[in-house]
Amino acid sequence: MHRVAFTVVWFASFALACSIEDSPRNAATPTSSTAAPTPTSTIIADPADRKPSTASAAFVEIGTTAYALDAECHAAGVGEIIIIAFTPGLIEPRVELYVQAFLGAPYVAISITTNGDTVLHEPDLAIPFEVVQQNDVFRVDDLPLVTGLDLTNGDATNAGTGTIVVECATYVDGLPPGFEPG
Repeated sequence: MHRVAFTVVWFASFALACSIEDSPRNAATPTSSTAAPTPTSTIIADPADRKPSTASAAFVEIGTTAYALDAECHAAGVGEIIIIAFTPGLIEPRVELYVQAFLGAPYVAISITTNGDTVLHEPDLAIPFEVVQQNDVFRVDDLPLVTGLDLTNGDATNAGTGTIVVECATYVDGLPPGFEPG
């Protein structure tokens, strides 16, 4: 009797261990202690703006202004994802998004250029945040943003609250062009 129970437990443990995916983009999945809204598979609100299912896409909202962006997702190493997104074509405002979804060291930057003037939005240094990953969807909700951040003293101008959602349909192995490990 004991031998049968031990065999069943061993087999179940072995099957569980073999079912864990060991890919770089799923190795260290950031989690959140608060329940975030469940992202849907389509993140672009207007059906005319949706990308084919093989394209990565991003949605950025600052205050009441929203932007749909094309995205590139880079699998930089074990559990390290770098996302670069931008407005398609030459439309204004030109919006560029950078997301560093590293476990323990997340970073976000949103650059908005209008008529040659660029404003950089970054997270408020005083308020920690995390990039939540659910499968291939990366999300940051209620992110306090600032502009004009002075890294020496932390002074900045409040720019409101932002939301970022990126759906990575594909991944490029390695760092983005021009990105140097530091």
